[in-house]
Amino acid sequence: MGVAGYYTGMNMSPTSPYKILCLHGYSMNQAWMQRWLVPLQAALGESYQLVCPQAPVPCPEDEVRRVWARIGAELPPERVGPGLNWAWYRATESTPPHYQFIEQSEALLQQLIETEGPFAGLIGWSQGTVMVTALLMAQPQAFRWAMFAGGALPADPRYVAQLPEAFAIPSLHLIGQQETPFMRRRSEALAARFHGAQVEYPEVGHSWPLRSARYLAKTVRWIGSMP
Repeated sequence: MGVAGYYTGMNMSPTSPYKILCLHGYSMNQAWMQRWLVPLQAALGESYQLVCPQAPVPCPEDEVRRVWARIGAELPPERVGPGLNWAWYRATESTPPHYQFIEQSEALLQQLIETEGPFAGLIGWSQGTVMVTALLMAQPQAFRWAMFAGGALPADPRYVAQLPEAFAIPSLHLIGQQETPFMRRRSEALAARFHGAQVEYPEVGHSWPLRSARYLAKTVRWIGSMP
């Protein structure tokens, strides 16, 4: 359909921005995610608007360091400390885990969708991919496509029980070649839940290669092909 067709179908003015809801990862914040997205926003141009809310759940510093170590990634010292680290939920250490405080995030995102939507697409990074999946489960007709980087399916039994066999919307999954085996399995299980998913394996670990000209170009082309 293309962007113009999207505006017509949603009864939006052609001058309205094509909005994409972007959800950051565990222990990040709005400013950090916005800086990450600078190359993508610049490449997409002014007709696209990347909306990056900040998660509402604070993360204790010791928990932040422990989680980053578990996924085999390094956290820059200047990015951990009071007021810097936020999450969409905090997973308990139980098996399976329970997502504490996720209801706060669901309420925040629902309000954002009502006040700033509609959003054509969803982009999730790391823990943000779980929230993207939860949004698609709750509102399967509200979004036209989804992109996942460093992704995972929800593991909390409340969400596992409601997962559809397959999501029908177009999806792009970026799975780092150098991810830990555990993280790769999680990302591939997520991609398997999407009918006709496009999967790319950039040469990175638990990272989103937006500063790679090659993968930035692929990402922009894919978004540009979406309705």
